[in-house]
Formats: sequence, structure tokens, C-alpha cells
Amino acid sequence: MAALCAVLTVTLIASTLAAFRRFEQLSRTMLQVLNLSYSKILMSDEIEETINPVNKGNREYLRVESLKLCSLWIVIALILLISFYVGVNRFGAPQITSAISTVGVVSKTATPLAIKVDAPTQPNKGVLPAGDENAGKLGDSATDRQNQP
Repeated sequence: MAALCAVLTVTLIASTLAAFRRFEQLSRTMLQVLNLSYSKILMSDEIEETINPVNKGNREYLRVESLKLCSLWIVIALILLISFYVGVNRFGAPQITSAISTVGVVSKTATPLAIKVDAPTQPNKGVLPAGDENAGKLGDSATDRQNQP
């Protein structure tokens, strides 16, 4: 778990640094495009005076948002690490068993198991005529008495 958090932290830091590099590159590109497009109308100093405060505000916004996301990730990672630590100490480490040892190996020559079906524990009682002296005895029904000699 700690290794996973470490890898994700490195990925987050790399993504944040890449976002800052992209922002700087796009700011320079935008300034160059504006200078090329409006160099005959406006002086480059006027363009930079207009664009630089906007870029500075956007850079600060990116920095604040990156800090918020990094702080959120640190809190989530700490909660995960602490909960796993408490879980392992409270309930013990999980027991990992091999699937082969729990299931067993089935050979190609194995025969299917015969399934034995047990007979019901009480025989089926038939409908007895009223006043029959043998009423309620197991295995004794009107049909059984008719079949007797």
C-alpha cells in the first residue's frame, strides 16, 4: 500500500510540474503571436504590459489550485495508510493461500462421484377412512391394508 501511495505521489508531482511548464510555454507562445499580429499597431511593451498581469494572475491561480489538490492527495493517502496500518494491527495480516492447495488437483482419470439420495424419513401417509382403528400409525394406510392378503 505504501508503494502504491509513493508511486501515485510521484505521478501527482510530475503532473503538477508538467502543468506549470505547459502554462509557461503557452504564455510565451501567446505573447509571441500577439507581438507578430499587432507589432505594426502596438508597441511590444504595450502588449507585454497588458498580457503580463493576466499571466501573473493565471499563474497564481494555477499554483493555488495545485497546492489544494496536492494537500487533498496527502490527506487521502494518510487516511489510507493509517487505516491499513490499524487494520493489520487490529485484525492481523491476511492469510494468503494457494488456489491449488485449497482446491486440489483433479486427475484426468477421476470418475464422477455418485450422488446418493436418501429416502424420506417418514413414509407417505395415505388418507384414512373415518373410524379406522389403525389411523395415525406409520406405514399404515388404507391402500396398504387393501393390498394385504
